Amino acid sequence: MIVLIAVFVLFASVGLMALQMHTDRVSPGMVVLRMVLSGGFAIGYAGLAMARRFVYYPVLIVAQVLIETVVGRHTPSPMSLVGHPEALQRQLTLLASLAMTGIIIAYSLMIHFLGVEGRHYIQARTEVALASEIHSFLVPVCSATHGNFEIYGASVPSGEVGGDLVDAIPGPDGWIGYVADVSGHGVQSGVLMAMFKTAVRGQIAGGGSLADILREVHRTLFRLKLQNMFITVGALRGRDDGTVRYALAGHPPILHYQKASGGIQEYPALDPPVGIMPEQEFSEKEIQCKPGDLLLVLTDGFTEVFDKKKNELGAEALKKKLQMLPELPLVDLFRELRKTATDFGTQVDDQTLLLARWK
Repeated sequence: MIVLIAVFVLFASVGLMALQMHTDRVSPGMVVLRMVLSGGFAIGYAGLAMARRFVYYPVLIVAQVLIETVVGRHTPSPMSLVGHPEALQRQLTLLASLAMTGIIIAYSLMIHFLGVEGRHYIQARTEVALASEIHSFLVPVCSATHGNFEIYGASVPSGEVGGDLVDAIPGPDGWIGYVADVSGHGVQSGVLMAMFKTAVRGQIAGGGSLADILREVHRTLFRLKLQNMFITVGALRGRDDGTVRYALAGHPPILHYQKASGGIQEYPALDPPVGIMPEQEFSEKEIQCKPGDLLLVLTDGFTEVFDKKKNELGAEALKKKLQMLPELPLVDLFRELRKTATDFGTQVDDQTLLLARWK
């Protein structure tokens, strides 16, 4: 609002300066009319620019020309002040004084606006920077060996604050790794992501199956989150004998590269995302890995990448890359998979994955 008032006052002053270019007597009513027309149309152009409705500029220009024409035709012929230097000087002095006053008022309003918004901007940037630092602390790269499994997980946010999470920790009888994707973007998603990680780790410490862990985390977070927010989760619990239990809540399918056949098995979601309904139950199933097998859990930030023709990358390109390079060190395989996505199109969502290979 302050900006629009400043625009009105500034261009009303421009209207006053335009009147100084004539030597005819100007009535008080004409002064007000010119100020209203100049300032009003300036607000119209500014409003269209702020709304990015540039297509309506010609309409506003035509309207301005028509109104100016009508005003010109219905305005009585003014008396010329040529030959009346004192009256002309008084009129020019008055118009100039009003114009200068308007410019000073507009400048003061803009300085006030910039001061207020500048403080808000610095505060917001500080909060985002802090949230980004917290996110990098909460979502570090996971690279470890648990028994016969090699684990690698990483997340690349699309903005300064991501809503994805990857984590892998030793469990009572093996290891547990999971990938989570909080709906939305920005600070709110980052906060819910941090709450989710805390809740999951607390439940893991208390034991229980993956289904039990997700159920208790859901009960903890459902009343603490915004109504329209939810979390998709892909979780693995691996044991040294190659047995892997998995739970998949609204998440993209788990990809299982099988070294013996060279093929890839997909395991689709078993349940809706966490946080959809007040009461939810979750389930889990078992995968039997063999030496050299590789499991991949990823977020849709990898698959939902679009090229310039709006074609979607999908999962097939990632599956082919996985089949081509299954023996790569996991960190290099992560880079190759991400390169496949970024070469195809611009990243628009957080890209997160967890790789687990049974040696």
